[in-house]
Amino acid sequence: MNYVKPTNGSRAANYRAARTPAERSNTLLRQARCDSSLKSIAFAASLGTLRKLAEWMPQLIATGFLLFLIVAAGKALIGYLDMPTVYESWSSRECVRVEAADGTPMGCDDLPTKFHHVWVE
Repeated sequence: MNYVKPTNGSRAANYRAARTPAERSNTLLRQARCDSSLKSIAFAASLGTLRKLAEWMPQLIATGFLLFLIVAAGKALIGYLDMPTVYESWSSRECVRVEAADGTPMGCDDLPTKFHHVWVE
């Protein structure tokens, strides 16, 4: 057999600590490139997500505005239906009675700021 036993020098060259300073800087440069490429991959992925979001932005804005209008109209309708009714005499212009939205009677001494106005004789 023609087997050549490796020397200590050739064995040491395979270990990181035994490499020359030039080899170490190349290794560091290679690692930095790898880190840089991973950063660029992450940036490209987030950029792709932002581009997709930008494509959907007009639909998202329209949907948000429509949702806002529906909620505002619902709140206004509920507020209108919950107002009490004030019955006022047509001839004397005085409060006759006040009914809450659920039909319970209220006093004329503290009129609400908003109410349905009904004229009576």
